[in-house]
Amino acid sequence: MGFSGNVPHSIGNLSNLRVLDLSNMELVVDDFTWFWSLLSLKSLDLSELSIVKAPNLHKVLLCMISSLRELSLSGCKLSNSHFDRMHLELNLTHSIIQKLDLHSNLFHREFPLFLRNLSSLQVLDLSFNELNSSIPFMNNVQDTGICQLKRLDLSHNSHY
Repeated sequence: MGFSGNVPHSIGNLSNLRVLDLSNMELVVDDFTWFWSLLSLKSLDLSELSIVKAPNLHKVLLCMISSLRELSLSGCKLSNSHFDRMHLELNLTHSIIQKLDLHSNLFHREFPLFLRNLSSLQVLDLSFNELNSSIPFMNNVQDTGICQLKRLDLSHNSHY
């Protein structure tokens, strides 16, 4: 549609909204307060949006991952550090997310450990990042929550 500028906070007034796709627009998320009102939201696509400077990003990421069924954050310049500080290990065991798209971000070296607690996750895309380690919990996948996984894309990651 060619929208640009800040994502309007009035989107939060659409309390019955189930799917929101703001991908590939020249939009910036300056604040995520509008997100808290979208209680019916099941699918959110923020691909290619500028979200990393939003002051409450870490709280919203936690909420998004635990409450949505599908989330696409591809090309959002996210890195391991955006997830490391969120205490995700304890808070994601009841997540209902089934599809998580994190391709074309800045994840580097180690595989993001928070993913092992996503018990409903079926599709995970981490392609086109800079990962170069093994997946530490895949040897004991039965002991993790990730055993529902049906598709895992790790293609085009860096090899140092």
